Amino acid sequence: MTQQALIVADCYREALDELPHAKDRGCLSNTVKVREAARACRIPIIYTATVFRPGYPEINMRNMVFRARKAAPPTPPEPIDRIHPALSPSEDEVVLGKHRISAFHGTPLDLILRAQEVDHVFLFGFATSGVILSTVRYASDCDYEITVVEDCCVDREPRVHDLLMEHILPQQANVVNAEAVIRSLAR
Repeated sequence: MTQQALIVADCYREALDELPHAKDRGCLSNTVKVREAARACRIPIIYTATVFRPGYPEINMRNMVFRARKAAPPTPPEPIDRIHPALSPSEDEVVLGKHRISAFHGTPLDLILRAQEVDHVFLFGFATSGVILSTVRYASDCDYEITVVEDCCVDREPRVHDLLMEHILPQQANVVNAEAVIRSLAR
């Protein structure tokens, strides 16, 4: 029997509230609905957020993605402080801080999923070209069945989001909308 988990990846206020791509598509309301459907089915929910210690000791200047952060104002060091308030985790839900793009790299995510005998993950968040793409690649290499919830994902570049959802991610994941996930969980 398939064991499922929901990964709420990097769902930050600044992405879900401010990006036109997210607002126009109802990304936050879709995300809340999927999360609530998962809770109703008692599916494990795991949240991720990219965080760094003061002074950014985890960032090497060779890292083209993160090196600009060293000059930026600090972000909250606790992952729960970065998650959109409408998606606040409950006490029994796992919250993981990460220092790289993938939800798996350098975190205990794989260990947690395997300990709960999860073999199918539902995934969504910000950014499609970042955490979603990287996490799908890693999860596929770990032999998880993956479902990406398209209308719960957002990217700064809508065209990149569309390209990934239509042509790249379906090579390793099922790409569906929130309503399809909610219907499948209700069975």
